[in-house]
Amino acid sequence: QTYILTAAHVVENQSIVDIELYDLTNITATVVITDTDKDLALIRINRDCFADARNDITIYSAQLASQDYKPYLFTPVWAVGCSLGLKPRPSFGHLSALCDLCGENWEISAPILPGNSGGPVYDARTYEVIGIAVWVKICQGQLVTTMAGVVPIQTVYEFLNHKEHQDHKE
Repeated sequence: QTYILTAAHVVENQSIVDIELYDLTNITATVVITDTDKDLALIRINRDCFADARNDITIYSAQLASQDYKPYLFTPVWAVGCSLGLKPRPSFGHLSALCDLCGENWEISAPILPGNSGGPVYDARTYEVIGIAVWVKICQGQLVTTMAGVVPIQTVYEFLNHKEHQDHKE
């Protein structure tokens, strides 16, 4: 099985979602669990779905930072997303707030555009995923792309651990 971690608002209330690969092949995936409070979702792809994809498709995976990752202001970060339906593009910035107005999320100054939601945010020094991009600010009707909310890696681990507990109950 292949799993994808993303933002819950990306999959909304769907139980089955379509995913477009880089070669424009569409595959179907199952939403395993969502948490709308944390804005996280876990999607499962059956590897058989890749049978119809081109042979040169590479499945990229990312290393998660440890659960005891210690953030600090001005940590350099890379945010990666597929804004406007384009191929993944990285944007560089810094961790600019360790808590946001909404609660526990961090804020980064790396530009985030619509379509980047659910993409990883990497520590630029270690290239480990330290969070998931989930929102951008809107001020007086204008998109402020350099004030982006990130679900911290500790919250991601809580979410994934909750999923494991659910699996053991079934």
